Amino acid sequence: MVTRRPRGGEQGHGKGEEAPSDASMDVFNAVADIRMAASRALALLRRQQIDFTADRARAVAELCDGTEATIAAIRDIATASALDDAALAAFLDENGTPL
Repeated sequence: MVTRRPRGGEQGHGKGEEAPSDASMDVFNAVADIRMAASRALALLRRQQIDFTADRARAVAELCDGTEATIAAIRDIATASALDDAALAAFLDENGTPL
């Protein structure tokens, strides 16, 4: 399990701001959490036969699609091939605003 580091404001970086290295570690940990959650879901599917209703199967598929789009945006931003303003706005319109 991934251990969260305290936010920058909790470490004395000033008024709720995080040091860049702390923020990058928070992003890393958040993506690691997504990876682990996906691995747990896959393990559940492999361990037992699950009969999904059509609605539940559609909802799971939509969650997977949204997660793939979010991960692609994170990858693009982290690797400096960030979305331009129009592409970012379109992504947020389609997938909702960040939490």
